[in-house]
Amino acid sequence: MRKFVVKIALFFAVIVAIDFCFGRVCDYMVAHAKGGSNKQMNDLVMNEKYDVLIMGSSRARHHYDPHIISDSLGLKCYNAGYDGNGIILAYGLYNLIRDRYKPKVIVYDLTLGFDCYEYPEDQQDKRYISQLKPYYWHPSVQDIVKRISDEEYYKLFSGLLRYNCKTVNLAKEYIQTVPMYDLGYAPLKGQMDYEPTNYEEIPNDAPIDKVKLKFFEDFIKAVQRDSVELLMCISPRYKSSSKELYGAIESLCAEYNVTLFDFYENAAFSSNKDLFEDAAHLNRSGATLYTEMTICDVKNYFKKKTEL
Repeated sequence: MRKFVVKIALFFAVIVAIDFCFGRVCDYMVAHAKGGSNKQMNDLVMNEKYDVLIMGSSRARHHYDPHIISDSLGLKCYNAGYDGNGIILAYGLYNLIRDRYKPKVIVYDLTLGFDCYEYPEDQQDKRYISQLKPYYWHPSVQDIVKRISDEEYYKLFSGLLRYNCKTVNLAKEYIQTVPMYDLGYAPLKGQMDYEPTNYEEIPNDAPIDKVKLKFFEDFIKAVQRDSVELLMCISPRYKSSSKELYGAIESLCAEYNVTLFDFYENAAFSSNKDLFEDAAHLNRSGATLYTEMTICDVKNYFKKKTEL
């Protein structure tokens, strides 16, 4: 019986050792990736410093040209928008970044499904913590994951579970110099040559996601506590009529005195298919025009502040 217990103990010890070593190897590959999404994110949160950060979903990543912003403001800008993500990932990224430095300005592009309402593919909001898992050692990441799911929190401490399904891509980016987006910006090249059958961003009866809304409030508080200028934007969408669904976030912005630039139904974009790749996303031409319009309003905003 004693020998059996010893063998069982040795077996689990070997499993734990393999799990630990696997995790450390993957951690090393994240920190030393030569290209791709892992290097891009690791540089953002661990290495580089920027004056202006664009944050939000794919609508942030595709709609804001950091080169135009840098040239206009004379400030170093990076587009930290991520496809299929929103406030939960943005809050995690900000907490990682603020440990090293405080940016001067954050421009956050709002997306209903990722920032305020329940989204069909949310998986109880678990999908939004995937890109934070390599930074499991950071207390704020642990706190975010625990707020989402106790199960996911305990998985953080297993290398095999932490990097599940990511190993092949991670190894590729460690070995090869995989292309990266230019300062995080990913312009879209297509042009919408059809009339969409559905203009709405989310269903009118979609329930509010209280978890996202609380993360949004915490994000605002953290940024304001650090004396970082926070500007909210709603970028254009093709012929959408659900603007009233932004009411919950608009109320939050009003409560905390956050400036909101609303281009959602801007006439220059709302019916111009030439400026869109699809109903939700501007193409490069649309993004250039939109960035120029946005930065003009931002410059006027700062000018008025200095005059007060």
